[in-house]
Amino acid sequence: MEYIITESQLGLLCENKLSLFQSLVDNSLRGIKSDCEFIDADTFPDDLSFNSCDECNWVEEIVIKEFSWERSLGSKSFKEGTPLLILKVDVESSSVVYFEPYTLMFDVSKRISDLLGTAVRIDIEHVDNREVEPRF
Repeated sequence: MEYIITESQLGLLCENKLSLFQSLVDNSLRGIKSDCEFIDADTFPDDLSFNSCDECNWVEEIVIKEFSWERSLGSKSFKEGTPLLILKVDVESSSVVYFEPYTLMFDVSKRISDLLGTAVRIDIEHVDNREVEPRF
């Protein structure tokens, strides 16, 4: 069976996917922030690193700019040829110094990957450090 869709319908499909992926990122970030708030040595989650907890304190928002699909080259979690979802994001930060939250992005992508059952990679396009009043 073959479906013929118009350009506007294709745009709507892509927009819906983008909002779905955005909600997955938002929920993953909220989950990590929540996990980091109530952890100790006995309850530290296996899917989280200490660096992510530090980085999530400075990240205000992760905004997906675009997404694409490729074939995975293979990893210990996914075999070669597995669909790879690539999310290109901008990060809004409240840090007064420039930083790129690579560890946090890895942990967010791991949580999304576990939910979707496919490989996910998050590429940081831009980090915007919001103007923050210095505290003395």
